[in-house]
Amino acid sequence: MAELFALTGRHLRTTARSRPARAAAVALVLGLVLAAYAARGMPSPSLLLVAALFVVLLVVTGFAVGAGTTLPDDRVAGREAWLSTLAPPGWKRRLAVVLAGWSLAALLGLLGGALAGLVGQLARDDLALRSWRPVPLPEARMLGGATPLELEIPDALATHGELELEVRPLVRSMKLIDTADVVWTTEAGSDSLRVPVRGPIRFTPPPGSRRVSLALMTADVRMRLVDARLLGPTRAPVPTLAWVGLLLGLCAGAVAPVAVLLSRATSGQTAAAGAFCLLLLGSVKDGMRDLAARLEPDGLQALVPAVLDGFAFLAPDAPVLSVLVDATALRAPPPGTLGAALPALAYTLLVALLACLPAPRAWRQGVNT
Repeated sequence: MAELFALTGRHLRTTARSRPARAAAVALVLGLVLAAYAARGMPSPSLLLVAALFVVLLVVTGFAVGAGTTLPDDRVAGREAWLSTLAPPGWKRRLAVVLAGWSLAALLGLLGGALAGLVGQLARDDLALRSWRPVPLPEARMLGGATPLELEIPDALATHGELELEVRPLVRSMKLIDTADVVWTTEAGSDSLRVPVRGPIRFTPPPGSRRVSLALMTADVRMRLVDARLLGPTRAPVPTLAWVGLLLGLCAGAVAPVAVLLSRATSGQTAAAGAFCLLLLGSVKDGMRDLAARLEPDGLQALVPAVLDGFAFLAPDAPVLSVLVDATALRAPPPGTLGAALPALAYTLLVALLACLPAPRAWRQGVNT
């Protein structure tokens, strides 16, 4: 273990002192400052969070996929032959690079998120994210027609705060309809709302409400409920965005062992590109599967879902998009978000074990293989 930690420390020091690391630090600071400057006159701080978190995600992803360049660079520069005289096993060198890349991604995500929160708080006085809890969706999710939509609010969440519903429209006429009239009713009262047909609907039910009934009063449109949540109190930007950055770093770090595994048979640049593509696919594979499932099963189109399923099996389940969407909608990640990142951590462990397996004798070329 001492040799493994020594090798991990060597990779951490080498990476921290490298020219790309210094360039990434400058790019992170400049990107956050430019994002804060551009979002000063905006009506909402959402644009600031989009730009700031995108910069943080690029930085942590670069360090995660850059783990695949370390060992090929050692082989090309001749350091691998020198290190082999010190007798470190090949699996231990590869595992040290995985630990270094994953740790750097998580640490930089934490620090970058905290810095984004600090810069955003200095640039915008109204930057605050709200805690939230999910509300179970009913089986019937269409809002409109003779039957109202019923929502059950769990007892533990009945006094949590403001109710937010995400809806999508189904227009039934040629007219352009942007808003609709909705009446909500609970045990303690009712009210009417003029709401957009797409996007969030927010209202505050009376304290102690257990059931909410929603009726759509506009005849030419129906709306489908896609999500429901109860919003709570606001959270401080710096610790909240530090938590967001840590989640992004953990998700991005899931492909560090992929980069190391690919670097055993490819160049460092190819390994980094392959790991980045897998992270990108892992972030969007659920949406791509839904789109592929809607294709007509005719000819080559029938192969698209199978091909996507095959590639999606190789990609990590990284909830990068859901974390970014929640943060840019000024919602703090709920406590259960770490559970959503557990599949990515399990993927990291599995691929790291694969990367540590010895190579067949037929293509052994050095310590890395």
